[in-house]
Amino acid sequence: MKNEIFVILSHAPDKVRKDFLFNLVCSLKDRADILICSHVPIDNQILDLVDYFLYVKKNELLFDSKFKGYLSYETDKFFIKSKNFFSYNSTLAVYNLLFPGLVFAKQSDYQIAHLLEYDCQVSFLEEFNNNSELLISNPYNVICYNKGEGSFFLTGEFQSYDLDKYFLDSFSFSNNFIKNKIPEYLLCEPLTYDLLIKPYPHLIKNEMRGIRVGGHHSDPSHWTCLFLLNEKVYFFSFNDFSNIRIIDLIFNNQHKTFTLLPKTWKYDFIIDYKELTTPINIFLNKVHLKTYTEFNDETIFYLK
Repeated sequence: MKNEIFVILSHAPDKVRKDFLFNLVCSLKDRADILICSHVPIDNQILDLVDYFLYVKKNELLFDSKFKGYLSYETDKFFIKSKNFFSYNSTLAVYNLLFPGLVFAKQSDYQIAHLLEYDCQVSFLEEFNNNSELLISNPYNVICYNKGEGSFFLTGEFQSYDLDKYFLDSFSFSNNFIKNKIPEYLLCEPLTYDLLIKPYPHLIKNEMRGIRVGGHHSDPSHWTCLFLLNEKVYFFSFNDFSNIRIIDLIFNNQHKTFTLLPKTWKYDFIIDYKELTTPINIFLNKVHLKTYTEFNDETIFYLK
């Protein structure tokens, strides 16, 4: 349909992610126009297949603890919960693509915008056809999906919007506004739901036909962190991958190495935090994972 557009939010700096993006574009290009919004340039091979490309060079990731949510892990032996499992919060970076993309689509007189992430995999197009018909023939502003079990949790990778039923102001939020909201929500999905979906007539679906989301996870938590107990710094890691994990910790001119077999966990004493004179750098399989830069009152609070 001429007045429909696919708005694809993309972060594809390597071959694996470029392949996801290329395959998605190929599966969609004959149905409607395509806009890619990205923090990194895209290859000419992909650029030639799409109608618009929005490049936002700044990719602002939020590393402060107040922007991180808690992740927990539990076995029959222990329960651990930490903000430090997250490397960063990417909500602001996502919105710096999402909002301009929807504004551009509306200003370009597209009525229906199907919002997708680059690592979605589409096997047939009937879900888009169905959503477009439902939006046009019903008072819904947007159609979204529930991936929660037992309670609602928004699927952030795919939504369909009727842009004629939104004002441009509906997609206009400053970075400061978003930053102030993130500590309250911590995750992008519930904030998106409250900003763009909940205030308007909408339809929530529980089944997504012909579309698989979340094909690539660019920042797995790795279940690795430091924590503080009785003024001592401890290390924890759970190896949830199928390969051996080598963890290196470098600090105070010391180097400690831990080897974890698949599906095993490890914790160990590192140092009395008052004796720490340098940042602690953590490497996973020789690749830098995270740095604990200083142990002030705030970081000590979150490490406990």
